[in-house]
Amino acid sequence: MQSSLQRYKSAERALYKKASAAALRGSGRFLAGWKRFIRAGSQSVSILVVAHSEEPPRGIRISLFGLAGAAMLVAAIVVMAFAFTTSLGGARAKARASNAELAKARDELAALRAQTGRLAEAYQDFQSALGPILAKDASLDGAQATKPPAISLLFPRRQAEARSLAEIRARLDQSTPVIAEYGSMLGQMSSIKETVPAIWPIAGGIGHISTTFGTNPNPFTGQSYFHTGIDCSTYRSGDLLVATGDGKVVFAGIEGGYGRCVVIAHAYGYMTRYGHMDRIIVHSGQTVKQGQGIGILGNSGVSTAPHTHYEVIMGRRYLDPTDYLWSGAHSFPVITGGGFGE
Repeated sequence: MQSSLQRYKSAERALYKKASAAALRGSGRFLAGWKRFIRAGSQSVSILVVAHSEEPPRGIRISLFGLAGAAMLVAAIVVMAFAFTTSLGGARAKARASNAELAKARDELAALRAQTGRLAEAYQDFQSALGPILAKDASLDGAQATKPPAISLLFPRRQAEARSLAEIRARLDQSTPVIAEYGSMLGQMSSIKETVPAIWPIAGGIGHISTTFGTNPNPFTGQSYFHTGIDCSTYRSGDLLVATGDGKVVFAGIEGGYGRCVVIAHAYGYMTRYGHMDRIIVHSGQTVKQGQGIGILGNSGVSTAPHTHYEVIMGRRYLDPTDYLWSGAHSFPVITGGGFGE
């Protein structure tokens, strides 16, 4: 009789043979299927282009694998284009929101400036009105010191005035911190004024506006067009042009119809352009301060008379420069009718 060990070895050999046979059959089936897949994918597809003429048709041959690869490439390009368009749309939406917030902040700042000016005027009027009362109070205090205490009982009106003056002084003391706070805000506004385009672009505040912002007749064709800035003129060449705010010169040279032109980047996303110069006295990359000379007024580029075409730009929007002329030293008269250029 076979021992237990011999029976175990026999069973082990039988199991090994069965497993090997199954593995061989499986690998054979896989290889056969893979060969069929390769043969099927290697089959070519012909694409013919037939012209409506006597010319013979033209075509190309491409395998199914090549056709599938081309389809995957086209799908990938479509997906990437969709993703890029979506991200670009989001960026544009954020830019529009930022422009709206900046415009709102500018309006709030203008309202605060007006309110602060009114408060300062009211405070000056209050001080002017209070001065004679305080002087009268001081003279009455001196007279009271020379009289016996009993005499003051005969003057109830004097006591009522003293109480009123004490109340006025108390209220004035309470208003002092508010005045100080507004003074600090005025100081901050003054520093902001230096960093944004806020002054007349011709040195000394001379000159006038010859063409306004917006729709105007073209001086060359007579047809209406949108004027992207204002034309500032003194009827002559040679006057100094200045930076309307602190910033950095990002372009200084000849730019198409603008002629000799300077572009300055300011804080908060503002940019200004000064065109038609006779001579440029700054260079690209230079940092300039508000009121610093940048060029000489002239008649270069597409222009009919000496002037500078002045623009204020935020992103891709052209803004009306007269909204940013904060200086009250000059009324900037508008003398139109002789359109000076683009």
